[in-house]
Amino acid sequence: MSSALHWFLGLASVLVVVLVGLESSWRALLNRPPGAVAARLTGIVLLLLGLTAAGGLGMLIAGKHPQNKLHFMYALLAFAAVPTANILGSHGPPRRCALLTVVGALFGLAVIVRLFKTG
Repeated sequence: MSSALHWFLGLASVLVVVLVGLESSWRALLNRPPGAVAARLTGIVLLLLGLTAAGGLGMLIAGKHPQNKLHFMYALLAFAAVPTANILGSHGPPRRCALLTVVGALFGLAVIVRLFKTG
């Protein structure tokens, strides 16, 4: 049961990270600064990844270990990808901020896919 919930939360994280990438791509095209939607999506990404990590820690305590120890490092990278990109672009022009967020979302997506592969 807990592994199914962990998998579902990981999949939900993928979907929201894709939404972050799409929203920031749209902002880059329109040259607009981040607004309330961008902030909410970032918060949802952090919430989902935090819940997924908490579930994973629960599984670890219960004795179910990931196949690869790099799973823990990938989880930290996934958690930091979008907020770090937002911070890096926060003091520049809107287009650069949006493009950095796109790069952060793509990096986060790649790391989350890698997390699915490490099991």
